[in-house]
Amino acid sequence: MINGSPRKNGSDTVVCNAIAEMAKGFDYESELIYVNDLDIKGCQACMACKKTGKCVQKDCMNDMIGKIKDVDMVLFAMPVYFGAESAQMKMFIDRLYPIFKEMGTVPDMGRLKKASVVATCGAPDGHMTYGSIISRYMHVLKSMGIVDVSGAVLPGAEPDTILEKEFVKDFLSSVEFQLEM
Repeated sequence: MINGSPRKNGSDTVVCNAIAEMAKGFDYESELIYVNDLDIKGCQACMACKKTGKCVQKDCMNDMIGKIKDVDMVLFAMPVYFGAESAQMKMFIDRLYPIFKEMGTVPDMGRLKKASVVATCGAPDGHMTYGSIISRYMHVLKSMGIVDVSGAVLPGAEPDTILEKEFVKDFLSSVEFQLEM
């Protein structure tokens, strides 16, 4: 699970922890990675990765790409800040660019076959306002050849009450369905 929130006790973490518990019931192991704790730099658009399939920057992203390819399912969790995903998550996603060594072809994603995207926000109507974030991420994941993708914006997110909300229960049910398959 890739958590793009700078808040380790925020709503995103609560949702990730609920999914981790659910995954245990299906004999999956899970790991929660906080992007804010990683040593990553922004993409330099140098295109060196198109020649080698790896980024030339000396940070942890080549290892992270390897980790992502070595799992059955990945969850991208992020808060919505100023109408978009957190800066941490945007930088992480941009740095997945080496996966696309040849544009227009479906990359080899190893074991990864399923993904889910969740964006939490404080706005009570956030599911209507910020749905484009989920659409963009789902498009990127599908272009990676991952066809089993779910996602949702979870509005009115407060860490203490988020798991009680119907939107969240529906989202968790869709992730549970993915885990069962």
